[in-house]
Amino acid sequence: MVSDRAVARSTSGRAPSRPWWATWPAVVAWWVLSVLAVVPAVIGWSLTAFYAIDNASGTDMTVDDGIAPTWLRVLAVVAVVAALVLPWFVARWARKMWLGYFLLGIVITGTVLVVGLMMFRVL
Repeated sequence: MVSDRAVARSTSGRAPSRPWWATWPAVVAWWVLSVLAVVPAVIGWSLTAFYAIDNASGTDMTVDDGIAPTWLRVLAVVAVVAALVLPWFVARWARKMWLGYFLLGIVITGTVLVVGLMMFRVL
């Protein structure tokens, strides 16, 4: 069975052009945009997982939550790792020309951006 690429090469003499979203400049741009989108969530989750205020008494009139529960800290570490790997997946799926996975990665990146902005009470 002859593939579509083989037919395209035999008829035109060169490989078919890639879609605009799968070219190298576009892939680099997608990676940079994904990294910038996940930064707020990574910072927020990192603070939740690794930074704890043990005692804030006498500094203000508010009651501090204290140290986050262990399950929440573990979940925050998993979320940090997943958010840091997400831009790599977006760039890889774009380069492989897998439009469905690529769009799914962009939607997940947007969701992580919204969550990160909500953690800092921007949204």
